[in-house]
Amino acid sequence: MKYRVFAVGCFATLLAAPAIAADVSHYICRSGEIEKVENSKELLIYAFIEKGLAIGQIKNEAFHAMNSRCVGLVERRKLEKGANIGNGYCKYADKDGDGTVLSWRFKGKDRTWQFISGTGKWKGISGNGNYTVPVRSKSMFKGTFQNCVHVTGSYKLAP
Repeated sequence: MKYRVFAVGCFATLLAAPAIAADVSHYICRSGEIEKVENSKELLIYAFIEKGLAIGQIKNEAFHAMNSRCVGLVERRKLEKGANIGNGYCKYADKDGDGTVLSWRFKGKDRTWQFISGTGKWKGISGNGNYTVPVRSKSMFKGTFQNCVHVTGSYKLAP
């Protein structure tokens, strides 16, 4: 009986799905609206909501063509160089409606993100990375913005 249990255990281990791990590298070009809370000579505080589309930069990048929606809060101390801080959350959704939620933070030029949940095929996702904002355009309308963010890092899906 001991041998049978051992054999079944080994067979089940061989059938278990391996964890999937991959790199992330995509741009998200987006637009959004800003709601200013404070706008004085020294301090700007604003909240925003934005919508965008991910464009993969590596072959078979898993987040290519996913829609994104983000919310955030930013504090900019106008008289202190590099004192800008912000944080918020983004949701990505694929063509099947499955998605991920990540949190993001920045302080000065240090910009990081981390997955916090997933649904459907993304359930159990973990991972993190960095982002930059290489493209900003002048807004056409008051209280709006447009930019592209380059997101890099890695993720892992539980088996």
